Amino acid sequence: MTYHELASTVGLGVACFTFAALLIRKLRRFLQPRAKGENVASYLTRAREDQQLDKAAFVNMFGEGHATPHRINFALMLVWFWCVTKAPELTAPSLLYLMAGMWVTRDAANAARRPDFDRLGYSGRLWFRLFYAWSWPLSLINKTPPKAD
Repeated sequence: MTYHELASTVGLGVACFTFAALLIRKLRRFLQPRAKGENVASYLTRAREDQQLDKAAFVNMFGEGHATPHRINFALMLVWFWCVTKAPELTAPSLLYLMAGMWVTRDAANAARRPDFDRLGYSGRLWFRLFYAWSWPLSLINKTPPKAD
């Protein structure tokens, strides 16, 4: 097998896996089993309502213009990946920084709207936590009580 054939096979596999994952994510509410005694019409209505609740929870957690947290996370991750490739010795300290950020900002996740946070998938929860983990020193500064005069 040549390099070109291998690359095209791997590319096709990645594309098929991505398409299947997106399709399953979109239809996950319709893939759940029906409740006992539930007819098809009520099952489809319930699945559509669950999808709408998932979308509403996502908007409540990330805001109406939810592209901003995603852009910030994506940009920070690209910068982090670039820095780690240029200076591999930064990998461990930067991972420790993010782990500390996840630990320090767990109160922000606990204070989040619980029903909305629970409706997020694993990637949405991780994205939400990462958004606050990058800037955890700022959240510590905001928690400190004001100094007495």
